[in-house]
Amino acid sequence: MISIFGLLAVLLLPTNAPAEKASGRTEAELKKMTGELLSAVASGDWAVWDRYLDDSMIYTSEDGRTMTKAQLKEEIKPLPPGFSGTIEVESAEIHVYGDSAVVSHEDLERENVFDQKLVSHYHITDTWTRKDGRWRLVASQVLVRLQDPAPATIVDRRGWDDYVGRYDLSPSVSFTVTREGDRLYGQRTGRPKQELLPETDTVFFNAGAPRTRKIFVRDAAGKVVRIFDRRDGRDLLWTRAGNP
Repeated sequence: MISIFGLLAVLLLPTNAPAEKASGRTEAELKKMTGELLSAVASGDWAVWDRYLDDSMIYTSEDGRTMTKAQLKEEIKPLPPGFSGTIEVESAEIHVYGDSAVVSHEDLERENVFDQKLVSHYHITDTWTRKDGRWRLVASQVLVRLQDPAPATIVDRRGWDDYVGRYDLSPSVSFTVTREGDRLYGQRTGRPKQELLPETDTVFFNAGAPRTRKIFVRDAAGKVVRIFDRRDGRDLLWTRAGNP
């Protein structure tokens, strides 16, 4: 399923129009339109999006692609056979700025891929403006609510003792790995100790930090010589003390 979200846009709102709570009628209207847009994703019903999107609308997908309305049209397609899903608004907060409105909402996506279930959470901030008496969507910024991976259920812990030791980022900043029974811990200089949860035999993560991984690396002789501290696909190199 093509993920539906991701937008980065800036709308310059009038500085003389302070935020005000949406009236019951306006709030209901904006919530209804938001729900219709989300429901139209799985069905690929572009007519719904075309009805509410302003021609100048900027859409940036969750993977960083910025699209015009015309380009977005190519992304809104029916799901292929074997795929189904729904997206629903779980909660929303709405503020009105004169003829503009900001709708900040939490959304739940449920996807069925050949009977396998997937769940994703999003936080979306939409900006609407009223033109000729109608609300038009001009911007939609989307964040994926990242989740921790499931810890590996089958792990070979026999090699964990090899990971124990000090790894240096600089002469003054180190990362110390210790083992306590079947648990592995890491502690950076000046920070509290945290458990390293296994994703695989060599890849670990901290609870509540789904963007980062600690990857233990061995040399050709099988000795653990460094850690790749990977965040969003970019690595910091920590070298084991005593290794070049």
